Amino acid sequence: MYAREEENRGGIRHHGTARGEIEGRGLGCSRDEIYSLASARRTLDLANAEIANLKATTVSEKTQQGEKLVSHPVFRVQRDALAAVTRHT
Repeated sequence: MYAREEENRGGIRHHGTARGEIEGRGLGCSRDEIYSLASARRTLDLANAEIANLKATTVSEKTQQGEKLVSHPVFRVQRDALAAVTRHT
């Protein structure tokens, strides 16, 4: 790794490393991992906000056998985003 320090902002040192790692405050994550975690957190926040404003937790879905009630799709989004956040932390 190349340890050429480029910037120091808020206790995070950005090093010019071969893999673009960001180190500081115990972080040993690549830039892509940080962006991925930020995206998952944003998706989770949006899903939680949507759930808070729901009038019903189920929706009617048309199938070949007729109509059936299924959980609102935002719950699947929330579950997937929570799994992604948990995986990255």
